[in-house]
Amino acid sequence: MKKINTLLSVLSMPIFLSSCTWIYGSIKRTEVGSSQKPAATCDSNSDGNNYGGGSGTVAEPFLICSVNHLNKIGLNSSDWSKAFLLTSDLDLGLLPANSFNMIGTSGTRFTGVFDGGSKTISNLSYSTTGQVLGLIAYAGAGAVVKDVSIKNFTLSTDTFAGSIVGHATGGLTATNLSAKDIDITCGSGCGGIIGYANGVTASGGGLTATVGNRISADTDFRSNFGGFIGQAVGTNSFSNVNVNDVELNSSYRTASNVGGLAGQLEGSTLNQISVTALGINSTSAAGGLVGSLGGTSSV
Repeated sequence: MKKINTLLSVLSMPIFLSSCTWIYGSIKRTEVGSSQKPAATCDSNSDGNNYGGGSGTVAEPFLICSVNHLNKIGLNSSDWSKAFLLTSDLDLGLLPANSFNMIGTSGTRFTGVFDGGSKTISNLSYSTTGQVLGLIAYAGAGAVVKDVSIKNFTLSTDTFAGSIVGHATGGLTATNLSAKDIDITCGSGCGGIIGYANGVTASGGGLTATVGNRISADTDFRSNFGGFIGQAVGTNSFSNVNVNDVELNSSYRTASNVGGLAGQLEGSTLNQISVTALGINSTSAAGGLVGSLGGTSSV
């Protein structure tokens, strides 16, 4: 009996694992000194300068879990070189029309990291003129945008527009960016995901639909409309991108460069691109994949 009691006493002790994580009953915790960190919790009620938590570094990004948090990013240009992580689905339909603060300007571009956390941002409505539109209106050198999902965006302008990025220069890394049921009307450089980019590396993502996607010209003499990107110049790479169920309507006079993936591409490498259920209404330079392919490009 003594031996049995001793054995039971040993088995009831905490069991230490090599990672310094220990389990006792149904409780799991991390010991001091462990390399593992407990998951940060986003405070949806926070209205402070650190959004819902975090410090803005890649290791500890600012946490975004409310519409207010997301809308504040566009007001804080000093944060546009920092890192953000979306931790909740967000409904921008809670905002009045035309009140969302786009991130970045032509003078101060977003150059940080925006990680969508595979959450969905939905129901943005914005109509204007003379303004680039996109969740991130202007992205600059070194910007990383990944795992962002958009649904039911309605955007209208007379210049560049994309549901996630409007205008990017200096090298944008875009990974797993997706949009569903979007309606975008704009001038030249209009894409379902990205409007215009000078140097972009895009992999994964694309367009899907329940009711369909529509990308349209706003008036005559427009060009560069694409299901994924309107116009890409410089050196670009697109891989594992899928575009499904989109209508590209560029039927105004002399409209040109309309394609399922892109309206115009230069210096681009394409790998494993899929375009299905595509409708094109254009007067010239239209293609199922690319409307106009220039520079040194390979498919």
